[in-house]
Amino acid sequence: LAAAVTGTGKTGYVDASEVDALSFIIAGGTTGADGSNTLTISLEHADATPASAASYTAVPDTQVRGTAVIDDDDQVHQIAYVGNKRYVRVVYTEAGVISGAVSIVAVGENLARGDYPEGTVLTTGAVS
Repeated sequence: LAAAVTGTGKTGYVDASEVDALSFIIAGGTTGADGSNTLTISLEHADATPASAASYTAVPDTQVRGTAVIDDDDQVHQIAYVGNKRYVRVVYTEAGVISGAVSIVAVGENLARGDYPEGTVLTTGAVS
């Protein structure tokens, strides 16, 4: 999953069935963000039917590690999903106006190889 976003919306899904850990990197350059112009990131998850928007619900705070609010230029945030559902997507909510794109990238890791995580290519897709 790689998306350049502005405004309010949702990304496609990430299939987390093949990974032990799933995190999202959120990076913004010159976005015009300040105290009143922000982009807040949250997560939704689903067990089945990944392409159906109706199957997603908000991820409880207890299943998210970290927070991500773009509220200034040149920021990078990382949040992790520690829930047990198969499909995860990012929700981004704009307050005010974000004038430059913010990039969102999903990273999945399998931790079964000792000290060095084994990278896994994630399956992604659209949600309608």
